[in-house]
Amino acid sequence: MRLLHINSYLSPPSLDLVSAIAFPFRTAITVFLATADDIPPPLLSAEGDLFTVAALGKDSELFDDNFFCKLCQDRPRVRILIPSIATPTGLVQSLGDGGGQRVLCPVPVVLGLTEPPVVPDCLGELGASNWFLVQWVDVEEDGFN
Repeated sequence: MRLLHINSYLSPPSLDLVSAIAFPFRTAITVFLATADDIPPPLLSAEGDLFTVAALGKDSELFDDNFFCKLCQDRPRVRILIPSIATPTGLVQSLGDGGGQRVLCPVPVVLGLTEPPVVPDCLGELGASNWFLVQWVDVEEDGFN
């Protein structure tokens, strides 16, 4: 697996500049955790506004103690959001109106595969819901594990 760009988004204080992370795919959480292993914790300061971490359905099972130890020392600062409809559209709807806040949306790019339309559609829906999309995080993988 080769990671591109993601370190700059996770190295402190970068996450303090966004209000949420929306993980539309399980692979994005896996890459987040693998990258966080190389960065001294916590990635997010203990002080600040409520920080939202959103994921689809069973993907949220990856939000374990290890995840929180890497993310933030102040567990109550972090809100976990799991939409009742486990689709990227459901994810955007559960986040609601962003009011111009910044959201980081890690989107895996798998070499040799054509990106499904669900990815740009999800990003477009975030923008339409008044979220300021910080930038995609490009992640290249050699294939599915």
